[in-house]
Amino acid sequence: MAIIHCYACGKRISDKAPSCPHCGEARSSDPGAQAQGQALKRTLLLGRLNNGAMLALVAAGLGFLALWFLSSRPEILSESQPAIRWAAKGLLSLGLTGYIVCRILTVWHKRKGG
Repeated sequence: MAIIHCYACGKRISDKAPSCPHCGEARSSDPGAQAQGQALKRTLLLGRLNNGAMLALVAAGLGFLALWFLSSRPEILSESQPAIRWAAKGLLSLGLTGYIVCRILTVWHKRKGG
């Protein structure tokens, strides 16, 4: 039993189901409907990758803002609290790395599909 995407609504359904339990659309062996389902699956994947890239960019921005704020006000961060600076650097580097990975995967999937 495999999990496939409904060509009408894009939700995951069993390949054994005669119709989609979410939208009620009957499964079809029509190649056009299957191609439409594959296109919908690809669109959903690219949307998830774009959402991940945005989330990573927000994390990188928060890390940058934290580092900038801590650098402009050294009285806030005493020398006994380096963990805050490490967390900000980690957030910045993790966010930038995640953004680059998501964008590379997006380009790869777009070129693979077309």
